[in-house]
Amino acid sequence: MNRSPRPPSSRSIPGYRVLRTLGRGALGTVHLGQREADGRFVAIKWVHRDAGASELVREAEITAQLVHPNIIDVIETGSLASEDGGDDLFVAMEYCPGGDLQQRIQRRGGSLDLDEALSVTRQLLDALAFAHASRIEIDDCAACGVIHCDIKPQNLLLGTAHEGGPLVKVTDFGLAQAAFAGAGAAFGTLPFMAREQLEGRALPQTDVFGAAATLYYMLTGSPPRDFGVALAPEHVVLGRAPIPILNRLPLLPPALAGAIDRALHDSLSERTPSVLAFQADLGF
Repeated sequence: MNRSPRPPSSRSIPGYRVLRTLGRGALGTVHLGQREADGRFVAIKWVHRDAGASELVREAEITAQLVHPNIIDVIETGSLASEDGGDDLFVAMEYCPGGDLQQRIQRRGGSLDLDEALSVTRQLLDALAFAHASRIEIDDCAACGVIHCDIKPQNLLLGTAHEGGPLVKVTDFGLAQAAFAGAGAAFGTLPFMAREQLEGRALPQTDVFGAAATLYYMLTGSPPRDFGVALAPEHVVLGRAPIPILNRLPLLPPALAGAIDRALHDSLSERTPSVLAFQADLGF
């Protein structure tokens, strides 16, 4: 039976002080910590081996190989003996004091201004272009690019100030797939999910859709599809096309609206073919 580990506030991690809990999830908790050697603040993900530890290790191994200014920095992984004789695992990662993009959008009243949304998108696409072009060890592939597969506001953490907005850090590579890995189980987050993801496919264009859906959400406060209809969310993804962004934001520059709509096309043959092409369409 899965269980969450005992909060580390009453325990110790060699080399770190655990300060407070930042959040709790189905598989464990995230805590604010401080590295004793230099005082650096870190976010510590903490799970019991029976509660998703293999997923945490996989995510950490993938992320640690992707060293980029806009991808979260993995500092250390480790394990500690738990009271039941098993292991509690932890990953110490870069701490982002600005929270996540979803929280920032809510603080701003439900949407962001155009300059800030484009600044976030520029950084996100830089990170995705790097991940797609990387050659790392992932699953059964010794040198593959990485498709994130779950781009959404909650997976974009915010650090210190950057040109036009906060510094963006892409996190949560737990659903990441090797490029051109083929079909598998359905995965992702439905409001930001490309149609092919429900078929278990992961392509570089999948992340193009996720990035465009996130930009759409930043500007309008709504996901691209209408999930208010009386359909199961899966049926919305499979049966409803994204709503053209000018229908929700009529004053958006037409060239920008066209770039967003092309990146959200359900047909792969019609969708923007790559992150680099999306960057060019947006004038980055």
